[in-house]
Amino acid sequence: MKKLSENTKKIIKVVGAILGLALISLTIYLILYSFGWTDKEIIASWLYSWGDLAWVVFIAVRVLCTIFLSFVLACSMIFDGVAILLFKNIMGYSNWKIFFICFVSVLLASVIMDLIGRFGGTRAIIKLVGKDTFDEAQDLVQEKGLVYIPVMYLLPVFPDDAICLVAGATKIKFWIHFLEIFFFRGFGCAFFIFFSSIIPEGVRTFTSKNLWDYVEVLTIAVFWVFVVFKIARTLDIWLTKKLKSRNKEEQEVNE
Repeated sequence: MKKLSENTKKIIKVVGAILGLALISLTIYLILYSFGWTDKEIIASWLYSWGDLAWVVFIAVRVLCTIFLSFVLACSMIFDGVAILLFKNIMGYSNWKIFFICFVSVLLASVIMDLIGRFGGTRAIIKLVGKDTFDEAQDLVQEKGLVYIPVMYLLPVFPDDAICLVAGATKIKFWIHFLEIFFFRGFGCAFFIFFSSIIPEGVRTFTSKNLWDYVEVLTIAVFWVFVVFKIARTLDIWLTKKLKSRNKEEQEVNE
């Protein structure tokens, strides 16, 4: 039986660490689910009991849950749904107020996850994969992060908060990452608040019994995912050429 190569061992360790974190997030989520604390109406009712401070408590709870449930996709959708249910349907807030509350909570949570990765996750990752591999990954994120991180923030199929953690750990420049969070996670937040109504209510709430409703929405979603990745790939090729050209010029100057 052949021994595993060092790179294979590193990959296995990284995947194992990620799966471990994901398992912890999922376990916490299932515990909350078992007590009914993932039910939007229960959360909204509890927040409503805080009166005028409901929006402050909402932001604090969302940031706290983000830290512990960063690998759970449903977490973000639950809180966006709670915001609309509570602040719009119950408390009568305008869409702009709801957007402000959600955006501030997402921004704070994302920055905190970045900082946790930046100041707490680097050593752990280096121990797992080795400094050379980490440096290569860091260079890759620095070069390609302008393209692929925004794409992942735009699409709901990725765990955005976990990506913030990883991006921070790989030391992507903070202000570049902050702008990506501000614009692209902000766009995702705005879309949900202002335009989610274009998705049939039966599909949004999973109450529709018409299979064709889900097929239509899924088909449109897949199409736009393809378009976004196609654009990202085109930008990636262009960026790669620019970087190679720049590196070649620097080598010529040094020689």
